[in-house]
Amino acid sequence: KKDKKDKKKKKKKKDKSKDRSDEDNDDEDNNNNSGNDDDSKDNGNDDNDSNDSDESESTASSSAASSSRKSSSKRSKKDEVVWYTDTSKEAQEKRRLAESAEMLSENKSDVIKSVDSILARSSGSAAAGGGKQDAATVLKIFLVSKEDRHVNEITSELRRLQLARGFDEPSKVRALLTAIIDPEAPPKSVPKAFKKYADVIRELANSSATGASVVLACIEEVLCVTYPKLKKLVPFVLQVLYDEDALEEEAITAWYNSPPESSWLVDKELALEARQLAKPLVEWFSNADEESSSGSDDDDDDDDE
Repeated sequence: KKDKKDKKKKKKKKDKSKDRSDEDNDDEDNNNNSGNDDDSKDNGNDDNDSNDSDESESTASSSAASSSRKSSSKRSKKDEVVWYTDTSKEAQEKRRLAESAEMLSENKSDVIKSVDSILARSSGSAAAGGGKQDAATVLKIFLVSKEDRHVNEITSELRRLQLARGFDEPSKVRALLTAIIDPEAPPKSVPKAFKKYADVIRELANSSATGASVVLACIEEVLCVTYPKLKKLVPFVLQVLYDEDALEEEAITAWYNSPPESSWLVDKELALEARQLAKPLVEWFSNADEESSSGSDDDDDDDDE
């Protein structure tokens, strides 16, 4: 009996020891499983963090690109605004050059057409001159190639032509008067052309003591010989030049009173005809002088009273 009891006790201890061992093993397995689960969770979290990071970087990149585009657009708009509002000398010069370039591109075709027309009309004289254009044609092209040339530009070109071709003063004046007339335009355009270049004609008339008489002799020649269909315009041209202070009354009257045979650029008959055409203008001068003198005498009589 005692042996049985001892065996039972040993067995119980053994069973308890076994049970404890099994419990320890179960605990270890549970711990291992728990560790694996934690690792899996950690790996999942790492993947999620990585994905979140990639999404954040992508969003940040898109935001930066959008911000860059907006900034670039703002800079472009700002530059555009500065172009139209900047009043500095540099900006003003840029605008002036841009406008000039635009005007030049718009007028370029018209200039080319005008030059081609001038060359076509002068082809006969160029052939007669051995291919060399006459001075009036050269000056015509010079005048149409640029709008509103300054007086100094034109007088400088006249001086250049005079030196290059050995012209005397009448030849230089004749070249200008021939150049400013368009024979294909309506006759009424001729006085307007003389008015446009009145400042240049004034310079020539005042260039010497005989300048005005040279200008009058050349007008007589150009309107009566070069373009004979325009000779009836003599009084209108003289009127325009008088109004624009290019020719004085005294110079016109002296030319009118000079003998027709004294004209050295046209024959006697044409000189006489030109003077007869200018008679109404000269009579108007005389009548205006008489009225002025009469008015002055009346004022003197009033003062005496």
